[in-house]
Amino acid sequence: MINYQNVTLKNKSFNNQNLSFSDFSNSILHSCDFSNCDLTHSNFSGATLSNCFFSGANVDQANFRHAILDTCKLDNLKNVQNALFLKMSCPEAGPFLAYKQCHNFRIVQLLIPKDAKRSSATNNTCRCSKAKVLTIKSIDLKTSYKEAVSLVDENFIYRVGEMAIADDYNEDRWVDSTHGIHFYMTREEAIGYM
Repeated sequence: MINYQNVTLKNKSFNNQNLSFSDFSNSILHSCDFSNCDLTHSNFSGATLSNCFFSGANVDQANFRHAILDTCKLDNLKNVQNALFLKMSCPEAGPFLAYKQCHNFRIVQLLIPKDAKRSSATNNTCRCSKAKVLTIKSIDLKTSYKEAVSLVDENFIYRVGEMAIADDYNEDRWVDSTHGIHFYMTREEAIGYM
């Protein structure tokens, strides 16, 4: 177990090392090599990682919650299905329902169609390229609305019955705050956003 919590590391090679139970939380890691490492139960929560290599690493139970993975190489990971916050928070295929909060605490229920591009990074926030607006309601569900204004772009209006289409969509799933329609899988998460 190694404690690299709250540190800045550049060009550090950990290649093929056993780093199980190590703590890299809230660290800044640039061009670090974790290829073929055992990262079982390691903690990368809140870390900012750029241009890091994880090829072939064992990420069993590793925690990546709120980690920023900017241009990181994440191919051939072992036990990725058991890693925390590396799996998509939304379905990878097919249509599904989702929710987002807009101005004046209006909660928008969305249908993400099967042909929409979708992604999530290392938290519960998801993004898609398009979504059909099913309902817009107050938090207490007592009032229905015909439209809602985006919290991020006041010119982006969600209208009941219409398809909302993102002006652009960033294909890199590891970039969280970028182009796309942001949403949550549950109404409760959308309400808790602000």
